[in-house]
Amino acid sequence: MGILRMRMNLEAAFKAVRKFLVQHVASRANSRRTLKKRHQGQARWKWSAETVVWFYTMSADTVTFDSVKAVILSAHEETTTEEKVNFYNSWAHSYEQDVAVLDYLAPGLAANMISTHVTGDRGAMSVLDVACGTGLAAKLMKNDGFGQFVGVDGSEAMLERARQSGLYLDLKQSLLGDQPLPFQMDSFDVVVISGALSTGQVPVTVVRHLCKCAKPGGYICMTTRSNHCNQEYKSTLELELRKMEDERLWSRVEVMEVEKWERAVLEQDDEEYIPVSRFLSDVSRYRYIHS
Repeated sequence: MGILRMRMNLEAAFKAVRKFLVQHVASRANSRRTLKKRHQGQARWKWSAETVVWFYTMSADTVTFDSVKAVILSAHEETTTEEKVNFYNSWAHSYEQDVAVLDYLAPGLAANMISTHVTGDRGAMSVLDVACGTGLAAKLMKNDGFGQFVGVDGSEAMLERARQSGLYLDLKQSLLGDQPLPFQMDSFDVVVISGALSTGQVPVTVVRHLCKCAKPGGYICMTTRSNHCNQEYKSTLELELRKMEDERLWSRVEVMEVEKWERAVLEQDDEEYIPVSRFLSDVSRYRYIHS
C-alpha cells in the first residue's frame, strides 16, 4: 500500500509539474515580445515516463551603442599597465559582442590587405598575431587560407577566449612594448597588429619588436586611427616607420587611408566613423602594412 501511494503521489506530482510547464510556456509566449527587448533566450524541455528535465539559457542584456561607448572611452584612457590589463581581463567576456556594435573593421582591413599582397602556400605560412585579443584577425585570415597562427596579448582573459577558438598553435602573455616579444628573431612569414597602435594602448616602440620577429622577405601589417585624438600618436608612429625604412629594415609596400574604422565615440570626432591608415611593408628584413 505504501509503494502504491508513493507511485500515485509521484504521478500526481508529474502531472502538476507538466501542467505548470504548459501554463508557464503559454505565459512566456504571451510576454515574449516584451522580454525580447532586453533578453534573448531559448527554452528546451524533455519528457519521459520518469523524469522532467527543464533547460533554460539567458543571454546578457542587449548591448547598446551608448553602453559600448562608455567601455571604449575607458579603454583609451591613460592608465597604468596593471590597470589596463585588468580592464581588458574584465572586458574579455563581452569584447566581441561590444565591438560588433561599433562596426569595428580593423581586423578585416588588415586581413584584406594581407590577402591582397601575400601569395604562395598560405596554409604553411606562420602568422604572428600581436595584441590578438580574442582572435578576430585570425578568424578572418583563416577564411583567406592562413592557418598557422601564434598569438600574443597582455590580457590572460583575452588569451583564454582566443584559446577557445582553436585557431592558435600557441598563445603567450606579454606586456607589449614594455618587453621584447617572447619569440625568436626571423620566425614569422606574416606579422599583424590591428587596433592596438593608438593612444593609451600599445606604445610605438613595439614596431621594432615586430620587425625582429618577421622573417626576411616577410610581411608586417599595422593599423592606426586617423581621428583627432590620435594624431600625435600617429605622427610619432609614422616617424618611426620612416626611420626604420631609412635604416633599411623594411620597405614600404602600401599605405592606404580608409574612411571607416569604427563608429566614433569621442565628442571631438566630427564624423560618424573614425578614419584609419593602413601600412604594408616588405622586410628587407620584412614587409609591413600600416593602418
